[in-house]
Amino acid sequence: STTAPNYSWQAAGQTVFTDNTKTSPIGWNARVQEGQRVFVSIRVKNIGNQTWIKGSANPVRIATWNPQDRNSPFCSEWISCNRIAEHVEASVGPGEFGTFEFWAKAPQQSGTYREHFNLVAEGRTWFNPTGTFVEFDVQPPIYTWQPIHQGVFTDNTKTTPIGWNARTTPGQKVYAVMSVRNTGNVAWEKNSLHPVRLAPWNPQDKDSIFCSGWISCNRIAVHNEDVVQPGQIATYEFWIQAPDHTVSARQHVNLVAEGKTWMKPTGAFIDVSVEAPQYSWQPLHQAVFTDNTKTTHLGWGASLAPSQKAYVVVAGINKGNIAWTNTTSPIRLGTWNPQDRNSPFCSEWLSCNRPATLQESRVEPGQVGHFEFWIQAPTSTGTYKEYFNPVAEGKSWMNATGMYVQLDVK
Repeated sequence: STTAPNYSWQAAGQTVFTDNTKTSPIGWNARVQEGQRVFVSIRVKNIGNQTWIKGSANPVRIATWNPQDRNSPFCSEWISCNRIAEHVEASVGPGEFGTFEFWAKAPQQSGTYREHFNLVAEGRTWFNPTGTFVEFDVQPPIYTWQPIHQGVFTDNTKTTPIGWNARTTPGQKVYAVMSVRNTGNVAWEKNSLHPVRLAPWNPQDKDSIFCSGWISCNRIAVHNEDVVQPGQIATYEFWIQAPDHTVSARQHVNLVAEGKTWMKPTGAFIDVSVEAPQYSWQPLHQAVFTDNTKTTHLGWGASLAPSQKAYVVVAGINKGNIAWTNTTSPIRLGTWNPQDRNSPFCSEWLSCNRPATLQESRVEPGQVGHFEFWIQAPTSTGTYKEYFNPVAEGKSWMNATGMYVQLDVK
């Protein structure tokens, strides 16, 4: 006897994802905003006696149901608005599992939609309805955010933090990082028509005096991440440049979905204090060595024979509000008491009133800088107190601390 064809199926699972990478599941059903596209995957079992062959004359497709053949408001890149897709597999035999995958685009009308589906063997028969549906809770787009963390750094290497806010000098640039949470229901897409940008606030759209390398002086930056889903963290990074005058200002910020809406302000801000440059230091330690290998220590000071050479190391803390560098307005150790005197211990110095330039390329406030230089004892014996003080060339001498190296020439 001949067995009658039996087209039957059984639902085996379903998941809605944010996109077709299928890396971010939303759930069995989905809460979406108006116009949002999501990716649906429905797994089924062939419990009939016919093999489903993809691309055949009678392909098995997932289609709209309840009522049969209705046009779905979620139609997006489907075969038609009542025929959604064929199974992914080349063939699905009796007892095997098939997968139907497709995009769904929410309509522009909010509400709860229960999208019923069934299978159809085109040109043959509809399958038994199983009550399968995906429920979509379509909401109007909500753009909201929550500040999570912020920090200001000396530069974009982000290795030297300054603090939550910024203390700068006129013209100085610092680098800010802000982390925020997407608390709305809309994914923020960096390269979309409606990117979510950080912008000056209070008042809205006012040009900032701290603008430097921004999108514009009323648009600071877009988030680093390509996509920030609801609940995820976005990171905004940007330079702040102090104006050429002293000022203390509070830079309020807010987020804007360009072409859509400003978000509700959260009160987020960065305080920027622009202060007059202060060059100040505090001696930390000093040592005299037999040579520049610095392996044989002579002491805080040293006893030397006439014409004997030795190697001096002086370390000091930057107690000012401006970074020391060894390039622009270099920080050098100079002779002191009296200022700029020519030292009798001058040996391979920059000049006889400038023993050395700062060793480090940059020393931020609170960090330690070093000066190293040779000395050569004069031929005249005696006890010498060699006073030194740092100088920012072309800018200012630093505070005198009474620092000296005592050298006994015997």
